[in-house]
Amino acid sequence: MLASLACLAVGLSIQPASAGERQPAAVSTQVPGNGLIAFTSTRSGDSEVFAMNPDGSAQKDLTKDHSSSDSQPAWSPDGSRIAFVSDRTGTNEIWVMNADGTGQVQLTTDTAPVTDTQPAWSPDGTKIAFTRDPDGTGTNAQIFVMNSADGSGHFESAEVAGERERRGH
Repeated sequence: MLASLACLAVGLSIQPASAGERQPAAVSTQVPGNGLIAFTSTRSGDSEVFAMNPDGSAQKDLTKDHSSSDSQPAWSPDGSRIAFVSDRTGTNEIWVMNADGTGQVQLTTDTAPVTDTQPAWSPDGTKIAFTRDPDGTGTNAQIFVMNSADGSGHFESAEVAGERERRGH
């Protein structure tokens, strides 16, 4: 339900990966603008974000931070940036980077047990919706939206807040 609401909050129809899910590879999206596919792989011993051509060639480890888990890549609408989740600060946070892996910037800054996961871009690329779990249990997650440029302007999605109010939670 929350994943669907996150997509509604930014006007997308995607299926984000589950938080904390560890699989050998999880495919993200292919962007028409650059034709690349972003995915998560554990081939280096931990979870890293990779990009490749549609035929599987030119696979490149974009995050290269083998001391942490990086996952859940989401392309910006124009294909120039990727939002992803990393635990390199001790808890899952939303980061962005350029399509080639350079310019990695942390957008959310929380203290455990708070975790931020499942980034999804708005169609115009100016906002990122994400799931924030305030207690790390997965049972109280909320959908937030922030500015994609610098992570400012965190606010709970009005659609989600209204739905929670309607259900009496």
